[in-house]
Amino acid sequence: MQSLVAVQRAPCRCNGRENEAEMEVRTSVLRLLAGVYPNRNMWERRDLQRFPYPRLITLAALSGAGNVESTPAVVVVGKDISERGLSFYHPTPIAHRLMIARLEPQTGARADFVLDLSWCRFTRDGWYESGGRFLRLWTNA
Repeated sequence: MQSLVAVQRAPCRCNGRENEAEMEVRTSVLRLLAGVYPNRNMWERRDLQRFPYPRLITLAALSGAGNVESTPAVVVVGKDISERGLSFYHPTPIAHRLMIARLEPQTGARADFVLDLSWCRFTRDGWYESGGRFLRLWTNA
């Protein structure tokens, strides 16, 4: 079997160049996934592979100025993750667009990301499904 880290992926480009913040995000996501799926070769039809991520994720609101807001953090249920983003389920609407997503796999290698929520839909089961793109690692923790 092929190691998860060795899975081929499309280059992450911003204006035709490799973006350092995106590179750090990709490296951290792959490190998280290596702990969850140590020796699994998975194939995805999309540009970037998505991996199931059925774990609890803590979201904290981030202001446009880059400060953590005083509103309580929200715990959501992960759906899937890729090198560029995350989708999840939650029982109530989320009012903020910029969030800090704290992902903690079983290996204990926690990673915090700035997440730009770009979509939300209401499911038939009464929950919401949302997702967005990782902008960069959150290092102000």
